[in-house]
Amino acid sequence: MWLHDSFQQAAYRSLSARQRAVLYSKVGKAFLQAIYPMNLKDLLYEVLGLLNKGMDSEDANGRHYIANLNLCKLSTPRTYK
Repeated sequence: MWLHDSFQQAAYRSLSARQRAVLYSKVGKAFLQAIYPMNLKDLLYEVLGLLNKGMDSEDANGRHYIANLNLCKLSTPRTYK
């Protein structure tokens, strides 16, 4: 294990569950904004993995939006590269 991995893990463990959810939500939204619409199909699974982990930090509109993206995922086969 590298030293920076230890720092990253320590920082992650120091966050509460709520703080981790907010972090995942922010990263997922930033990722979505950066790739949308060009590469959404290719990276939908990765983006939704982050957004789903951050679902608890979302309001009703945010949860509805993420749920709709999850429905899109069902109709989008995963591509492996």
